[in-house]
Amino acid sequence: MNRSIYLTGLLLAAACSPAAEGPDKDASGGRIVFAAMETRAVSESTVSSVKAGGFEVAGVTQGVTYFVDKAEWSEQDGWFSTEKAYYYPPGAVSFYAAHPAGDRIRIENGQARLDYESDYQTDLVAALRENVTASSEEVGLSFSHILSQVKVRWNGMDELAEYEVMELELSAAASGSWDFSSGRWSGLKPGKVTLDVGDPVTVIPSEMILRMRWSCLQDGRITASYDKSVTFAPAAGKVCTVNCSLPNSDSQKIGLSVEVSDWGTDDSSVSLSSAVRPERVPVQFSAPQNTGLDLFAFRKDGTLDVHARQTGDILTARLTKGESLCYWLIANLPDGSMDSVTDRDGLLGSKLFLADNSAGSPLMVGKGERTFIGNDNETVHVDRAVCKVFLGILRPSFLSTGLLAGTGVSLDRVFLMNAPSSIPVSLEPSAADLCNVGRPDETLPPALSAQLTRTPCIPLSDASAKNLGMAFYCCPDPSGNTRLVLEMTVCGIKNYYPVPLPAMQSNREYRIAELELLGWGSASPEVPVNRGRLSWDLTVMPWGTEEKNFVMN
Repeated sequence: MNRSIYLTGLLLAAACSPAAEGPDKDASGGRIVFAAMETRAVSESTVSSVKAGGFEVAGVTQGVTYFVDKAEWSEQDGWFSTEKAYYYPPGAVSFYAAHPAGDRIRIENGQARLDYESDYQTDLVAALRENVTASSEEVGLSFSHILSQVKVRWNGMDELAEYEVMELELSAAASGSWDFSSGRWSGLKPGKVTLDVGDPVTVIPSEMILRMRWSCLQDGRITASYDKSVTFAPAAGKVCTVNCSLPNSDSQKIGLSVEVSDWGTDDSSVSLSSAVRPERVPVQFSAPQNTGLDLFAFRKDGTLDVHARQTGDILTARLTKGESLCYWLIANLPDGSMDSVTDRDGLLGSKLFLADNSAGSPLMVGKGERTFIGNDNETVHVDRAVCKVFLGILRPSFLSTGLLAGTGVSLDRVFLMNAPSSIPVSLEPSAADLCNVGRPDETLPPALSAQLTRTPCIPLSDASAKNLGMAFYCCPDPSGNTRLVLEMTVCGIKNYYPVPLPAMQSNREYRIAELELLGWGSASPEVPVNRGRLSWDLTVMPWGTEEKNFVMN
């Protein structure tokens, strides 16, 4: 059966098709991700903070909590997604989010609330998006400040005036609950915080009192002392600057004013959804059942555009649109083994290991270069990273002479010797990392032993043919040092029959249909046996037709 991987340019509902395991896997629509984040009066530093730390997000459907989880940003994919996969249910979903995450969101009677205890330093932003259904549109969240910021400026009116500020104390709410839908705080509890001149503090919006105590000095002596208070009630997302204009005398001229401005106007407002990054095309890869896929795509400068991974039938990636990308598609790569790759050189410097290969799910690599614009077709030829050595029939003809009749003869072990245990992702063969199985002190890990060694322990009582049907797997050795070795016991003596193999290539089968033993072997797997005592026919062929092509369409 031909097994292929299909890639289809497809605009999904906020991105991933429901292939990964997760709740409501069979529900309509795709996986829930947040592919854009818009900002309102939020500074660039806040945007960077959200991208770096992610945000807490809750989903509510039909008045019932669907999930409360943390969403994190992927620079490669260009979206935020929860660690656990969630999919659109049949009905609408409302989303409620807050940064920084801190187990603050709770759902009460279908309403989302955020419980907050102020530390007077946290920059708390929140967003909601109600009644969203699965569609071809991305889900964006508009974040805005739900706190206020307060700072004090101290301005003298006399050129030679001296001042000593003894206290700046702000009485403001210390804790409360934010209602996402109404955009209001409730359940406020009072608190106090000490300020420094010029340093801002973040507070829950409410009526608050700033108390100021200071003294005026002249030649180091106190000439006057003052204790004043000002009351104000800022709204969420506002910066309140209390300006103190003070003379050295005449308290009637003391000036106190409160300026209110939008939070973030001192810095350029940045939108994650329109930040400088190229448009991406959602692209879907359909794979055979139980095939794990890793897609690595690189820009012309070698930097990583996308690394996407999926175990199962479907992989969806968002690739830069309109830019020539070189890509590698690797099947059945162990999870996490190449997560540290950040550029093309890093991938090409990585290795595929024989121990990770299995006969049912072989490591396979395909590559290409193209400009993705959506709904394009392409067939990608793939090669298995390993090669196959097959031994069919064993014919111990030397037993027909009768010289050894009645003696103990057994086939103890068959193995590949001098077989590389790894190969670069480029599939350019290398003779490094040889596994010298034939050495007496060689102990292989089980994963390697399963690829390189068979221990049939077959007694041989006559010269009749034995159908072995043994398949071995190894990484290719371009120098031609790999051998297939039979280890036998003849009259209590170890005999070895090494069959040299040619310079090997990935995705090839080296088939020995019949191997005939015509005499004694050698005392070591390192020592060849004369063709007069050992005969075989070797055929090199492509490794079947199945599983050899991934099709993008």
